[in-house]
Amino acid sequence: MVQDLALGLLDRGLSVVPVLPNRKVGWLHDRFEQLGLPPVEFSLRSGRDLFAPLRLARLLRELEVDVAHSHEFTMGVVGTAAARLLRIPVVITMHGGEYFAGAGRRRWALRWAVGAATAIAAVSPESARTTEEILGVSPGTVRVVPNGRRFTVGCRKRGRAALGLGEETHVILSVGSLYPVKGHDVLIRAFARLAGSGARSDLILAVAGQEVGRGREFMALADTLGVASQVLFLGHREDVSDILAGADLFVLPSRSEGLPLALLEAMAAGKPIVASAVGGIPSVSRHQHEALLVPPDNVGALAGALHEVLSDPTGSLEMGVRARARALELYTAEAMTNRYIDLYHEEGTEGEPPVQE
Repeated sequence: MVQDLALGLLDRGLSVVPVLPNRKVGWLHDRFEQLGLPPVEFSLRSGRDLFAPLRLARLLRELEVDVAHSHEFTMGVVGTAAARLLRIPVVITMHGGEYFAGAGRRRWALRWAVGAATAIAAVSPESARTTEEILGVSPGTVRVVPNGRRFTVGCRKRGRAALGLGEETHVILSVGSLYPVKGHDVLIRAFARLAGSGARSDLILAVAGQEVGRGREFMALADTLGVASQVLFLGHREDVSDILAGADLFVLPSRSEGLPLALLEAMAAGKPIVASAVGGIPSVSRHQHEALLVPPDNVGALAGALHEVLSDPTGSLEMGVRARARALELYTAEAMTNRYIDLYHEEGTEGEPPVQE
């Protein structure tokens, strides 16, 4: 999302400087390098580094920043403190999840940042309400700016070739790092109900996403349930658009979400979708309109929804067509960028934003 927003702002003639904490840059640093936007790093020694706002403020002053935009808890707090020192506007975006709610000091810190920032945004109405309730702030304090994507059209032939599969095989695809919150264990159990004991030997479940230490656990589960030969763990992929084009059905079994970009990509690809009814998902993919939604952590409901989609090709095709139309109308990177630019202006920036020279 940060990558697409940066590119959208550049397209509108604004100057953009990605600023990343040096202890947590990883793949995002590399991605910005590839885009020709080399990020600037600042020292963040820990989540309780009390001098980090001073170091960040000095950096932002050197960069002649006019508006700061911070993402998630740590940078929301540190970025707001730095911006207040410089007396420049700052917008915070929270991307979903309630990880900051566990400790009172974290809730206090974010509540302070919300009061001190120019504006705070969440990626869905559900995430906005949850954040307001956790922080104990007034309804409407957290603005809603849905995520958007620069959609890439994939090639079904390339996707099938990458998986080593022919057209006779039906592919169920899930995209997301293998964290417990993504619900891959529920998905594998549901898939085993659908395809186990040779009931549907024509089915393949493909899981694309960084393994983050859980890959072996899920492989073992697939083996225990007798479907290891039908489950492909693809790891991190740069060709998701092709693999998505090659899939027949997209599934997102998450236990918690904000507004997942993988869902938007599946919608734009026109895929039939089965997803958990959590976070911002129901407001984006409406049940029986753009997706079939099921309760999280419900193996039976998930297996039933997968079976329903696979058993109704005509209805599934129509659902995919509606999903694509909705994604291209409401959830593009251009729409997201325009909303944030409006927010920058509305919330107190003076005159025009800085223009790239």
